[in-house]
Amino acid sequence: MSASTPYAISKSAFEHIKYDEPCNFTPRVITQILRDSRFHIDQDSSSQRLVQCLDDSHGTEERVKNRRKVTAISQNIHNANDLFLNWFYGGSIGDGLRMEKSDSDKMFSFKAVVVSYPDQMHLIPRNSENKTILLMREAGCRPGYANLEIFQIGDEMGRVVPFQNAVVPVGDLYFVSSDIYRQQTVEAMKRAKGLDFVSNGPCASVFMKEGGSIDTACAFPCVCWPRVTNEWKYRSRLHGWPSQIIIDRIVQGGCHLVPVGDKCSTDTLLQWRISFACAEQLLVHSLTHPQFRVYGLLKYFLSQIKELLDHIIGDSDILCSYFLKTVIFYAVENSPHLLWDDQNTFICFRFCLSILIAWVQSSYCPNYFIRRNNMFLRKVHGENRQKLLHFLIDLYYLNWMGLSIESVTFPYIGHMLQQHQSLKSIQHLECLRDLDIFQECLFYR
Repeated sequence: MSASTPYAISKSAFEHIKYDEPCNFTPRVITQILRDSRFHIDQDSSSQRLVQCLDDSHGTEERVKNRRKVTAISQNIHNANDLFLNWFYGGSIGDGLRMEKSDSDKMFSFKAVVVSYPDQMHLIPRNSENKTILLMREAGCRPGYANLEIFQIGDEMGRVVPFQNAVVPVGDLYFVSSDIYRQQTVEAMKRAKGLDFVSNGPCASVFMKEGGSIDTACAFPCVCWPRVTNEWKYRSRLHGWPSQIIIDRIVQGGCHLVPVGDKCSTDTLLQWRISFACAEQLLVHSLTHPQFRVYGLLKYFLSQIKELLDHIIGDSDILCSYFLKTVIFYAVENSPHLLWDDQNTFICFRFCLSILIAWVQSSYCPNYFIRRNNMFLRKVHGENRQKLLHFLIDLYYLNWMGLSIESVTFPYIGHMLQQHQSLKSIQHLECLRDLDIFQECLFYR
């Protein structure tokens, strides 16, 4: 390798974790790597280059705002012209983030269905005589799930085959089975689209040859804000995020029920998960651009280390982007606004990494809206949890070098930083801004 070749830390450097051996990254080894002539990151200017690198890759504040506007306009036009469904663009697309091979997340809900608590039916719109009304009941599992009792079936949903087949009698009552409804929807989408959709969590997913997937969740809208989230609603927030205006908008917007049960439960047939997808998008949109930039860095970092997670743990999905979204929410909520400055981008990234390390160490990842819901259950535990902990701690102590993990699929961040050595940025080119908006419009055609 020539002296000008960017330095990357290879998979073999983490073999000790795979075989439960002593850590390779002693202070002496790290010092030696820093002295390596191939590692060209100047610590003084690296923060500025990291900011430029992320803005050029994921978008400046203006470009992110433009993307969100195009997405919102397209979504509103689509919903105004669709008599039966409301569509919601979630995930990275809805957030305003663009990443290579990123999944496309969509959620649709029937306009002819409404969900409510039995004692809050006064919140149901008055023109709902012909709608299907479902009532939320206790699901007998972890918080964040509910059973859906049928109170009234409208003419429209009565003709929807997946819904018809998912009705399950329980004594004198009738419920909608999430398992049956999801599988029936997958089969219906296969026939309608001619694509090989598969059941994937609450979604019908089709995996693309070039990488990534299109994930479509079928949901029922709920007019009520879940009681199980009251702690979040009234949580003490010393640093003013999210604002009371955002909190009120989220509560008034209600939530959704998506067809997937609690994986920790022995019987998921009737369980529906409460989805906060719309609320989460509002929260992401309320982040300042420096905060959003760190969120983008976390997601890119995850994509960079997935191959390594598969190599040393045997599970590339032991960490998911939803965990990182949860990390950024807690990090912003519990830190002063002044911390989130351009010059502190990497410091904030390490702050988020330290939160994740603490959660893995305690085997507890609290859902942002429902703290009592530990999202690590049956996901991060046992020997794999220990390996993940060692891996994350190694990355933390590698400091800036932790961004230079070798990856076949994605350019590693350390290399991208070195390409920005000249501090020349493409972000101010007006033609690129216009091209970005044009590409967004083509995406939603």
